[in-house]
Amino acid sequence: MTQRTTNERAATQAAEPASLKRRIGAIFYDWIIVVSLLFIVAIAWTGAGVNHSHPGYRASVYLVAFLYFAVSWMRGGQTVGMKVWKIKLISSSARRFGWLAAMTRCAAAALSFVAFGAGFWWTLLDRKRLAWHDRLSESRLIRVSSSIGTRRDDTRRR
Repeated sequence: MTQRTTNERAATQAAEPASLKRRIGAIFYDWIIVVSLLFIVAIAWTGAGVNHSHPGYRASVYLVAFLYFAVSWMRGGQTVGMKVWKIKLISSSARRFGWLAAMTRCAAAALSFVAFGAGFWWTLLDRKRLAWHDRLSESRLIRVSSSIGTRRDDTRRR
C-alpha cells in the first residue's frame, strides 16, 4: 500500500458518519430513479404481452433495482441520491465492496423497510451510527465534503 492510499484510508475511517436525515434524503432521490427504471421495465414487458404476475417480470423488477444500487456502489460508492446528499459508501473491512456485499446490503435494507424502517432508525441508537444493512454488509455511509472551489495545493502562483 502506498503512503497516499494509507492516508486516504485513514481519512475515510475518521470521516463523519452520514446522518439519518441525509440517508432519507438520498433514499427519496434514489426512489424516484428506481421507480422510473421500473416503469421502463413494465412498459417493455407489457409491450411483449407478458402479464405482470409472470415470474420473469417480477425477477426483472428486483434485478433492475438491485443493479442500480450495486453498480453505483461498486463504481464510486455513490448513487445519484447519495451524490446529491453528499454521502458515500465505503467498506468497513479491508476487502473491496463487491457483489456479495451489495446483495447483502440490498436484502438487509429491504428487511429494514419491511420492519417499518427499524434498520434505519437503528442509526439513532448505534454508537457508530450504523444501520442494520451497514453492519451486515461490512460497509458504512460517510459524509463527504464538497470539493467545489477548493485547490489541491495551498501555494498560489503570482
